[in-house]
Amino acid sequence: MQVGAPQEIVEMVPKGKLLKIKFEVDINPPDTFETENKFLLEPIPCSVKLISPSYLFAGKMHALLFRKWKERVKGRDWYDLIWFIKKGMPLKLNHLFKRMQQSENFEKEELTHEYFKREFFSSVNNMDIEKAKRDVIPFIKNSSELDVWSKEFFYDLFDKIRIEYK
Repeated sequence: MQVGAPQEIVEMVPKGKLLKIKFEVDINPPDTFETENKFLLEPIPCSVKLISPSYLFAGKMHALLFRKWKERVKGRDWYDLIWFIKKGMPLKLNHLFKRMQQSENFEKEELTHEYFKREFFSSVNNMDIEKAKRDVIPFIKNSSELDVWSKEFFYDLFDKIRIEYK
C-alpha cells in the first residue's frame, strides 16, 4: 500500500499492474495570476505553492474554448466547468484574456463579455454531447448525473459563471 493513497483507490489497481498518472506543468503561464500556500501533512509535513483556483478556472476555460482536438471531445473539461461553477469559483476574465493573447494570437485590446459569451456558445454548439459523456463516464461513480447534459444545460451554465473582470 502506498502512503497517503485512499484504500478504495489502492484496491482498484490490480496487484502487479502499473498505474500511470499524467502530470503537466505550464512552464510559461501569463504573469497575471496569484498563488496560495497549502500545507500538507502526508507523506511528510510540507508547504506547496499553488495557483489560486480562480486562475485555474480561467485556464480550464481557455482549454474548453480553444483546445484543438478536431473530432475528439474532452468531456472532462466540461465536467470541470460544472465543478468550478458549483463551487462558486469566480472566473478571472483578465487571466483568460492573457492566455488567449499568449496562445491564440488574440489581438483585441480587451476581452468583452459579449465576445466571451459568443465563444462559449460556439464551443457548446460544436460539442458532441454524447462523446463528451463517454469521455467522462469512466471517471465518475454515478453516470446518471450526466443525463442533464444538453446544449441547453450548458447555455444556462453561462449565466451561472461568476466573472471577475480584474
